[in-house]
Amino acid sequence: ILDEIGFSENLAALNAEERYEIITNVILEETPDFNMSFETCNEHISFTSSLTSIDAADEIIAMGELSENVREAITKLYKIMEDVDAENDVELVSPEEFIERINQLEVFIQENCEIIYNENTKIGNDGALMLGACSIAKYSYNYWYNSMFIDSHPWNELFLVYIEEEALDFSLARRGWLRRSWADASNFFAFEKVHTYPGYLNTGEVVTFFGVTLTASKSRASAASANA
Repeated sequence: ILDEIGFSENLAALNAEERYEIITNVILEETPDFNMSFETCNEHISFTSSLTSIDAADEIIAMGELSENVREAITKLYKIMEDVDAENDVELVSPEEFIERINQLEVFIQENCEIIYNENTKIGNDGALMLGACSIAKYSYNYWYNSMFIDSHPWNELFLVYIEEEALDFSLARRGWLRRSWADASNFFAFEKVHTYPGYLNTGEVVTFFGVTLTASKSRASAASANA
């Protein structure tokens, strides 16, 4: 979805609301019932971006998003994101290093959380959802990392505009830009209340090193990161 959005228009020439309209149109092609205003999306992003490893589990569980089953896993995911964010201020954490940290979290989830997933219906519980969030985090970090360094990447031009508009040098801009990865991971499981979605589509296992098949649930995450 992000590639399709990036290649669909000259994103650098559009403002945030115009970009969101393009994002919505692309998502609607795959998920016709997607319905979220620009303002509502920004409210969700504002909420999830304010969460930390100290309060994320309490806030998300209190909202009815997830259960105590994955409390520690939520905290660990946010701690990884916080640590990498701080380290990126000095020297960028490579996608390979980030993926290894998330792989360790996946092992923790598999060993300590109840995981229920129906292969036929493609619906799972919050343990399966957390594994999906891990896949999102790995794929997303690699995606946005590459967008800064590969000229042909569909979001590279917008990154260069971001540097110019914010009057930042590359070393300062990269940290903020990579936070789109946190938006992807957070909004995958904290974007809307569980009762809106009787079950979550599981992302499945990573088929290739960074390979992930987009699902309806991922559309929500994509809307957040593209709009962040």
